[in-house]
Amino acid sequence: GSKRSVQLTGALDAVEVITSHKSKGLQYPIVFVPFCNLDMNSRSKPVWYQSPYDENRNLPVDYKSELENTKFNESYQREFAKWHLESLNVLYVAFTRAENGLFAFCEPPPSKKEKMYSNASKLLWSFFENESPEGWNGEDKTFAIGSIPINKKEHTGEMVKLSKYSSNKWSAKLKVRKTGKAYYDDEVEKSRNEGILLHQILSEIIHYKDTVAVLDKYKRGMQITNEDRKRYETLISNLWQDEQIKSWFDGTGEVKTEVVVLPKDGETKRMDRVIIHGKKATVLDFKNGRPKAGDNHQIRSYVSLLTEMGYEAEGYLLYLTNGEVRGA
Repeated sequence: GSKRSVQLTGALDAVEVITSHKSKGLQYPIVFVPFCNLDMNSRSKPVWYQSPYDENRNLPVDYKSELENTKFNESYQREFAKWHLESLNVLYVAFTRAENGLFAFCEPPPSKKEKMYSNASKLLWSFFENESPEGWNGEDKTFAIGSIPINKKEHTGEMVKLSKYSSNKWSAKLKVRKTGKAYYDDEVEKSRNEGILLHQILSEIIHYKDTVAVLDKYKRGMQITNEDRKRYETLISNLWQDEQIKSWFDGTGEVKTEVVVLPKDGETKRMDRVIIHGKKATVLDFKNGRPKAGDNHQIRSYVSLLTEMGYEAEGYLLYLTNGEVRGA
């Protein structure tokens, strides 16, 4: 067991804790909203309102409900509606991230005299109590509709118990870059960001026929513009002209993307794409820009890791800008 490598929980088969704001544009099979108590009127900082005495002046005012009984009532009502709409949009984002199932937990209001729209929990509770839609159980105070598809996975691999966990000093891994051109050159930064995004897009394309759907998803999530979408589609379509590259994206075999492994030396490795056919494994390493001397060393280390895991492994470097393929 000393030569075993352990796959870490990454984006695949893992639980991700994320805020509603950060989840915009993303999708998950199952979503839990454990504390559905979003404040519907969360504005707390002072706001600038037009003076009721001088239309040419603005005054800083503490935003609170007492403004309803002042000359600032009209301005307060506009701000009130604005923040409720903003909160509803955040709630909409949280509730529409799920692909197969959504679980939300709402605390019942302690008193019916409270304002039923002060937070998301009270708002939802009021709706179900008053409207009693299909799926609402008044006794259990639960709402359920639809069913969740169950995908059973057979785990044939044996469990490996770690007798120790290797760790290293962070200072030993710190590298100092002698030149700062990459940090001040806009073109270099733009190229780097586009390369990272292209890696992410390819990680979601299991079959080459998924290309359009994945690009549409990134465009809907406002991660790319319409112009970016056309450019990425052209670049990726050019890759499919190579039969060898296309075979790696034909959906056959067990496909794993962004695979993080922990070798025995304690330094994690991330493989861009691994295709497994029984005991045979092919690992791909995506590269941007021109080939570098260290590229081949990296892909060879990935092949070595897969060999240690018991696979008959082969590795390839795929240069995305020109579609060049190099074997390990």
